[in-house]
Amino acid sequence: MSGNDLREIAKKYAKKSEYKELEKCPFEEVSRLLFSDEIVKLPFAAKIGEFHKGIAYIAVAITNKRLLMVYRPNTLIPRAWETYTCKLSDISSVSNSDLGVQIYTVGNERIWLRVWSTEARQNTVDAIISVLSDLKNTSGETTVSSSNVDEIRKYKQLFDEGIITKEEFDSKKKQLLGL
Repeated sequence: MSGNDLREIAKKYAKKSEYKELEKCPFEEVSRLLFSDEIVKLPFAAKIGEFHKGIAYIAVAITNKRLLMVYRPNTLIPRAWETYTCKLSDISSVSNSDLGVQIYTVGNERIWLRVWSTEARQNTVDAIISVLSDLKNTSGETTVSSSNVDEIRKYKQLFDEGIITKEEFDSKKKQLLGL
């Protein structure tokens, strides 16, 4: 699934006035990090940060294997994409608050995502709960470190240049992600 396909689906969880901000979310990077056997069940967009410190736009995808978030920290010095991923089985609860969508993981780690409007927040929470309930027995995902993501990018470049095959790339990506 391409980044544009993910972005189009994410529009379902945003108001028309927010479509321009969706363009800032790195759905293309999410698409590049997906395994060939991974199916995106729910893509959506969010923001993190404070207005006085800067906003980072996040592309979020819940797949049949994991929760995947990609963003670029909003700093004065351009930085590489940051990636966060966790097992679906590690998500203990999801809620809607005035502050945004809150996802709690095992161990009470809180992931707080600002979704643009109240309606979009509730739609997103409902969709996450629905997807998680449908995939309740899914397992096999893992957390990815930044160094592993960099390695995956290197192997992706080798694949794009025709130096390694798709099977070799997928095998190495699975190994680096612990799947």
